[in-house]
Amino acid sequence: MEHRRYGLGALLCVGTVLACSPAALADEADASGVCKGLKAYLAGALPGSKITVTYTDLHGLHGGLRLTIDGTGKVEQQAVRTKAGVPRRVSNAQFRALVQLLLETAAWEQRVPDRTPVPDESRASLTIVAGDARSTIWEWYNDLKPNNRLIRIREKMKSIAWSPEPRGR
Repeated sequence: MEHRRYGLGALLCVGTVLACSPAALADEADASGVCKGLKAYLAGALPGSKITVTYTDLHGLHGGLRLTIDGTGKVEQQAVRTKAGVPRRVSNAQFRALVQLLLETAAWEQRVPDRTPVPDESRASLTIVAGDARSTIWEWYNDLKPNNRLIRIREKMKSIAWSPEPRGR
């Protein structure tokens, strides 16, 4: 078996080919399509039934939350070893406010670079489906607060998807 060593130039060339691969271009087109779809929803050109937002930080060992809201007001959730609120129907105005936050934060853009996780480190992710376009981004769970991006979206989703807790508890 023959082993070859490749220089930096060859690696850069391979990296360029991979970055320009159809899959990479499709991801980019989908992200752009998500932005366009969210704007179309706000303009009334895309029905709410074509928009879905899912936040998840479920971890096999630690549990977590998966929360999905669609543009019809439907809420779905899964909570494992974590407290979750009582789901309620989301109003059109509340969902529009969520979509505006997604646009404000460019929630279809992956901003955290990939790296090897430290032991027991997990990711939180956000998936947006807008028409035929789909994007998924993620952040390291322990970096949610300092990044102040996915956590803002998660908290907005929880505030509109869950019934207020009764007073006096």
